[in-house]
Amino acid sequence: VCGISGPEVVVRGFTFPPLPETAIEQAIRMEAQQVCPLDMTQSELDFQLIETPQSAQTKTASKAKPRLGVMAIAGNRVIQERTSLLTEAGSKALMVDVDALAMLNCLNELQFIEAQETVAVIDIGSSLTNVVIYGSDGLPFVRNINHAGNTIIQHISRDLDTPENELWQRFTQNLSTDPLNDQLLLSLNNAILPLVNAINETLRFYSFQEKRSNVDRIFLCGGFALIEPFVEFLSDALSMPAESLNPFNRISCDNSDKTQKALIDNGPI
Repeated sequence: VCGISGPEVVVRGFTFPPLPETAIEQAIRMEAQQVCPLDMTQSELDFQLIETPQSAQTKTASKAKPRLGVMAIAGNRVIQERTSLLTEAGSKALMVDVDALAMLNCLNELQFIEAQETVAVIDIGSSLTNVVIYGSDGLPFVRNINHAGNTIIQHISRDLDTPENELWQRFTQNLSTDPLNDQLLLSLNNAILPLVNAINETLRFYSFQEKRSNVDRIFLCGGFALIEPFVEFLSDALSMPAESLNPFNRISCDNSDKTQKALIDNGPI
């Protein structure tokens, strides 16, 4: 099982008026053609309907319910690239998932999300940052930001005239040892400003679009989630503490010291 994300992967929630089962797929395909920037003839589409809880009074008043759900669209090229990598490694892909939706399934399955709570997950990888917002209606909001670990390191490298590999090593080896010097911390703070602005813009857009208040909690994962100064800077800039997301805190597994250390060190990645 593998996951994909990026500009060639689109996730959208949808709400339709009451429709018979036989008309839903056609309606979703028509909606996808309207909202998706990808060439639908060169893409795969899948969808999942979401049943929203209804009170007994609502059920009595009307048998016809709006149809809510989420659609995922991915370009054939990005799917082929990922499955080819698995083939070269001697494996066969049983399922290709969307990273953002897999992350929400993880949160729900492990009960990180409480009822009526709106949460955001910020997954900061090397080349892409995924922002996923999940509200009480069960419809995810997903945005990809092309500012992530590599661009942050490149900014610091130019600023301090330091090789990128040396900076990566400095950050990753400094997770729990000596504090970073002031010059490096200042450069890090400046380097993450474009990312912070993009994340804040995404949160504001979601609140405006959904006519909701701000998110209740923010989870942070990906490689940069282990760099403590980065997490502190990000939390301050977002005006809300960002919790490190480690699913292994709620998964039963081998409790040997070696395994536990590996899961603590790498769980958020």
